[in-house]
Amino acid sequence: MKKLVALFLSLCLALGCASFALADGNFEGTAQGFGGAVTVQVTLENDKIVAVTATGEAESSPAIGNDLSSLAEQVLTAQGAEIDG
Repeated sequence: MKKLVALFLSLCLALGCASFALADGNFEGTAQGFGGAVTVQVTLENDKIVAVTATGEAESSPAIGNDLSSLAEQVLTAQGAEIDG
């Protein structure tokens, strides 16, 4: 769980907390979860996070179950790393 949260936070900090404008685009990172690789994709438009997806077919952490989408939705709603991971 710590690695997964670190991945989300790293992406959000890199994309959402910078003091300079970032180029629009899709950004992706992968980290090892409890049951396998977890990939997070973040889409930026006009300095806002407009889409976040997290996939990890083998992820089976009892802390989050198989619901990576709830963490992705929290990042999108918060527009950054301040989520209840």
